[in-house]
Amino acid sequence: MPMYRRHIPSRCPVPRIVFFVAMTCEWLAAAPYVPQPNNRVVINLGDTPWKFIKQDVSGAHIPSYNDAAWREVGVPHCYNSLDTYQNIESGIQITYQGTVWYRKHFKIPQTLSGRKIFLHFEQVSVACALYVNGMFVPGNTKVPQPDRVTHVGGYIPFVVDISTYVVFGDTNNVLALRVANLGYWNSGYWYTPTLGEMYWVGGQYGGILAPVRLVITDPVHIPLNVYSVVERWGTYGAVVNATDASATIRVQTNVYNDSEQLQQITLRTEVVDASGTVVLTIISSGIAQAQTKILFDQQGSILNPKLWYPNYSPHGTPYLYTIYSTVLRDGTQPVDVFQTPLGIRTITWDQNFPYINGRKHLMRGAAKRYDYPGFGSGLPEELRWKDIRLLAES
Repeated sequence: MPMYRRHIPSRCPVPRIVFFVAMTCEWLAAAPYVPQPNNRVVINLGDTPWKFIKQDVSGAHIPSYNDAAWREVGVPHCYNSLDTYQNIESGIQITYQGTVWYRKHFKIPQTLSGRKIFLHFEQVSVACALYVNGMFVPGNTKVPQPDRVTHVGGYIPFVVDISTYVVFGDTNNVLALRVANLGYWNSGYWYTPTLGEMYWVGGQYGGILAPVRLVITDPVHIPLNVYSVVERWGTYGAVVNATDASATIRVQTNVYNDSEQLQQITLRTEVVDASGTVVLTIISSGIAQAQTKILFDQQGSILNPKLWYPNYSPHGTPYLYTIYSTVLRDGTQPVDVFQTPLGIRTITWDQNFPYINGRKHLMRGAAKRYDYPGFGSGLPEELRWKDIRLLAES
């Protein structure tokens, strides 16, 4: 097994990381790959109802606020779901534009105390202010706003670290979310209230339009690949070059040590094909001081790769590998497992055509707005995938 030593740039907390690279041929695989048991806990907060009111109310961020009279809704939820398609005899009918509130009550077991607690919002439109147990959670938006705002951008996911805001055990946590698709956040900045632009604004649906998840990790962990609001990213898998004979893969992985102690960290990166065969293993080690991170930069080759091509390409299919990144403390104790999809392909273009893996392709594009009667833009996952499948088949 060859061993490589690589100098680490000054931004990393240790001067040197040792890399061990092992190639695994398909004929050596005895059984499909089974990842390490994951210490990460992911809870879909849409599995149980949220409280909702279609107006801006005072004091809704306070945990003791009485929301008993609010509607119960499921998430994803669009608060234009009932007025998306209204028959109006005359004039221009736009959907509801304004500010609303959502509230969610949840508990976190005492056994999870001491771990990192993140909230992952896939889509909240158009802007929102988040409160956890009455405390405002600030964001990193540079958009000037006249009032508190955690995140702006209805098509951009965001993650917030609420580890210091929550309580554990039998006490309820209260999440309160103030959401607006037009109103005090957007006045005079996003839209000019002319007739034409108000008609366009009618398409800006508001609400929690995609799943919300509670993600609980060890203090030593790989972040989600969502930069806003925590300004962190986890993994980046790239194809340096690829042919039918071989492919060179480069994987960058951020491992954060959010504990108060120095940690000996080992990262085992495994590329697994669709049949469950490990085709590449790279093992790296380093030391992270308290409240720092290590950026592991790993590279290796895969023989006879299955190359990725677009749907209905005459040359192949959209074949995916999976990168499993396993973080071990002290070299033996697994504390986090992170998955990243990987399509092995190169994409180039000239003034006329795109080339996938060096082969010319004729491509057509499509756009889709998610607006359905009864759903608005708050679609269940099954309906989103149905639309994607129909686009791919056309």
